[in-house]
Amino acid sequence: MDRNRKIDCKKVFIFHRIINLIRRKIYTFGYRYLLKNKTLQVGFKTRICLNDIQIGKNVIIGNDVSIGTELDSGKLILEDNVVIDNNCILDCTGELIIKKNTHISGNVTIYTHSHGLDPHNKPIPNKLEIGKKCWIGKETAILQGIEKIGDNCIFGFRSLVTKNCEANTIYAGNPAKKIRHREDV
Repeated sequence: MDRNRKIDCKKVFIFHRIINLIRRKIYTFGYRYLLKNKTLQVGFKTRICLNDIQIGKNVIIGNDVSIGTELDSGKLILEDNVVIDNNCILDCTGELIIKKNTHISGNVTIYTHSHGLDPHNKPIPNKLEIGKKCWIGKETAILQGIEKIGDNCIFGFRSLVTKNCEANTIYAGNPAKKIRHREDV
C-alpha cells in the first residue's frame, strides 16, 4: 500500500514538473499584438486574469505584470499610450480606468477593493480613475477607497496614496502629501 502511494506521488510530481515547464514556456514568451490599428505590447511572464478589458492604441505592459480580480465583475480600461512598467500589480476587482498618456513605473501596486477588517469577507469593490498624463513613480502603492487621481499628477518614489488627488499636483511620501502645484502644464 505504501509503495503504491510513493509511485502515485512520483507521478504527481512529474505531472506538476511538466505543467510548470509548459507554463514557463507560455509565460516567458513576450507578445506584440496588432488589433484593428491598435498596438499592444505585453512583456514576459505577464499574467492577465480578467474578463472585461478595453485597450486603446499603443499600450505597453512590461515584464512580470499581474493584472487580476477577485470578482467576475472586475473591469480594466487602458486608454491610448498607457505604459505599465515591470513588476506591477493591478487589482481590477472594482473598475480601474487609466487615461491617455499615463506612465506607471516599476513595482507599483494599485488596489480597487477592500475586505474590511476580515480578510475572509467578500471583497467590496470601488471604481478608480487615474487621469491623463499622470506619472506614478517607482514602488508607489495606491490603496483602496480612492475614486479619482486628477490629470497631470506626479507621484514620487515609494509614495503611499490614501486619498483622492487634485489635478496638476506633485505628491510624495508615506502617506502621500501634496508637495506643490505644477505650473508647467
